[in-house]
Amino acid sequence: MCVRIFGLPSILTLAFKSDILRSSKRSDMRSTLESFIRSILGSFCLSRSIMRSTRESFNLSRSVIRSILESFNRLWSQIRSIRESFKRSLSLMRSILASF
Repeated sequence: MCVRIFGLPSILTLAFKSDILRSSKRSDMRSTLESFIRSILGSFCLSRSIMRSTRESFNLSRSVIRSILESFNRLWSQIRSIRESFKRSLSLMRSILASF
C-alpha cells in the first residue's frame, strides 16, 4: 500500500539513470539506494500508522468526553428534578403547618 502511494518504481528508475549509479560500484550503490528507499518507505508507513493510531485515540477520547458530558447533563437534570420536588414538598409542609 505504501509503495503505491510513494511511487517506488518511478523513484528507482530515476535513481538508476542518474550519473551517480553509472560508476564501477553500481551494484553496491544500487543495493545501498534500495536499502535507503526501503528505510524511507518504512518510516513513511510507520508515520502513517502512528498518525492513524493518534487519530483513533483522539476520536476515542472525544467519544469518552462526550459520554462524560452526557452523563453529567443527565445527573444535573436529575438534581434539578430532585430540587423541584423538594421545593414542592417544602411548600406543601408550609401550607399544612399554616393550617394548624
